[in-house]
Amino acid sequence: MSSLLSRVSAIVVALILLFFASTYYIGLRVSNEVELLGEALIERDDVRVTRLDYDAGFFTGTVHYDFVWRPLHEDPIYSALEELGLTSIQGLVLRGELPVRHGPWVGQGHGFALAGTATDFALPDEMREFLPQYPGQKPAMSMSSALSLGGMINTHVSLVDYKGRVLDADSTEQLQLETQGVLAKLGVSTNLDDVLMDIRIPLLSLKVTESGTSNGLILKKMTYNQRARAERPLVWVGNGELGIEDILIQSDKDEFKLEKFSLKALSEIKKGFLDNEISFKLGPMTAKVDNQQLAMRGLELTTSLRHVDLDAYAQIALLLQDGVGVTEEFSFAQLDQLMASLMQILNNQPVLAVDKLSLSITGKDDVLTNLTMTYQGGKDLDLAASDDALLDILRALGLEMGAELSISALQDLMAFYLHANNDAEMTEAEIRAAAKSAIDERLQELRALPYVKVTDKTISAQLTLSDGNLLVNGESVMTVEDIAALASLAMMDFDFDGADDYGLNDEFGQYEDYSEEQFADLYDTGDLNLNAAPLYEYAVLQTDFYPDPYAIDLVAGGETNLVTALDPQCLGFVNGEQPDVILNFSPGQYALSIYVDAGGADTTLAIHAPDGYWYCDDDYPEMGLDPAIYFESPLSGDYVIWVGTHDASNISARLLISERGVGVQ
Repeated sequence: MSSLLSRVSAIVVALILLFFASTYYIGLRVSNEVELLGEALIERDDVRVTRLDYDAGFFTGTVHYDFVWRPLHEDPIYSALEELGLTSIQGLVLRGELPVRHGPWVGQGHGFALAGTATDFALPDEMREFLPQYPGQKPAMSMSSALSLGGMINTHVSLVDYKGRVLDADSTEQLQLETQGVLAKLGVSTNLDDVLMDIRIPLLSLKVTESGTSNGLILKKMTYNQRARAERPLVWVGNGELGIEDILIQSDKDEFKLEKFSLKALSEIKKGFLDNEISFKLGPMTAKVDNQQLAMRGLELTTSLRHVDLDAYAQIALLLQDGVGVTEEFSFAQLDQLMASLMQILNNQPVLAVDKLSLSITGKDDVLTNLTMTYQGGKDLDLAASDDALLDILRALGLEMGAELSISALQDLMAFYLHANNDAEMTEAEIRAAAKSAIDERLQELRALPYVKVTDKTISAQLTLSDGNLLVNGESVMTVEDIAALASLAMMDFDFDGADDYGLNDEFGQYEDYSEEQFADLYDTGDLNLNAAPLYEYAVLQTDFYPDPYAIDLVAGGETNLVTALDPQCLGFVNGEQPDVILNFSPGQYALSIYVDAGGADTTLAIHAPDGYWYCDDDYPEMGLDPAIYFESPLSGDYVIWVGTHDASNISARLLISERGVGVQ
């Protein structure tokens, strides 16, 4: 008996010693983890730590904290806090004590852990008047935190369910709010280099009524989860996903419903290179507008950026944080570092891709697009030493892009449009027939284009950039030298502040700020002789002329490229030595239309008007491949006119001048 009693006593003593030892160990671990957290916070530019330490006891402990959090201006959260009035010069002061219960079992949904704490937050009395259906004395928020055995600070936050009105004495709106089961689980390592997040909102419903009109939003089964770790300063890798099962937006007359919204992001390191992928999916959706319904089966988009040099990417992130390229306060040495890092990324041949862009309207993949861009240059390209860096980069680019469009989907969209504008009260069969006829007419125009493939079911095109040549459906279109020239000319239209230097008018390509002489200095108009006699006719017309339209037969085309002679928006090849036609016009109360009929051939038009500006057009709406320029308030004087072609060929055409509108024959 004494032997058994001795064994039991020994076990009890051992358990007591083990308990006190584990309690002492837990106290040390918690102290060490709090110290690590303090060191990590001190390293941050947005936190000033005065005190962060831990007093450990046998069963409990206390965290003493006193620090200031001041978000940096470039931090995305700064703008949100500023809107809420939560930013100040001194920042957000966090000061106090937090009682902690030691593990190993802490409960509260955390299970085994080094230590844990839990607290409830009551709804402030001053807010109760705004939430008349608030459920009694239930806490507005419950929060529990635990320090895991692996050194993660895990926090669970739950919000009280609410269903009822939200009152505002200063507003005429009536707001109904319903929330259910809001739960957030957050985790961060004590050295702040590992973060996890899991947020769930089973139901969020808002309904706003004002002056008898109601608008509502319902979100069901909304989830967000993320796991990320710091691979380098400012470089995080991991994965995240935002999902919503159902979205419903309603008004008294209209409704939009979406099933299954998903946004996923993945970032990972493979052999020292960074790979990123983003995928976006929308499930079936319906929209009801003015008693008309449009349904769509879904949308899917997947993009990726692969094989990005991690060290160079991290260096760029640090430089951008310091303001290189954003502020004027940077050194040329930093700029050199930025360029060197960019070249390091390019020379390791990264791949940018739109792996899939699919729009399913009535069938699967009614619109389908994919794109892959690669940099195929060697490791010796140096932008700083290059005489023509843009051209060198373009020569090294590889591009594959494909696009396909379902004709039946186009017909369905046209039928929906006709439904919404059915002033003639057509029957369903008549609407479908009219939609098919309208699309067939557009298809006839597309079949005339050299770079588009049209079959009975689809419209498609394939674009390739390889070995310095741009090809569409296998046919060479231009070289990278042409592309570089277009890009250089386009850059001339804009200054670094984003302003349009030369007053480019979006509708007509009109240059509003410069005279003819100044324009000639900006672009090499010496290739277009404005003072030469016309090749075909010097026409003198005044308002109410007859016949209307006035027609001039000519041969379009030449060897002068309007892109390089004038502007990237002016397309075609003309005879620059002489204009085709000069129109001397005396206007009245009518508009002036100048257009081309080339019998289905693709022509362009460039006109130097009496106001000293250039006007250009390629394919005018409702004119197929024919160009037209419409002067709503024409001036008196000479209109110097060139008619061009796209490939320097010669095409018989007719120039028409009318006061009755574009396209009149």
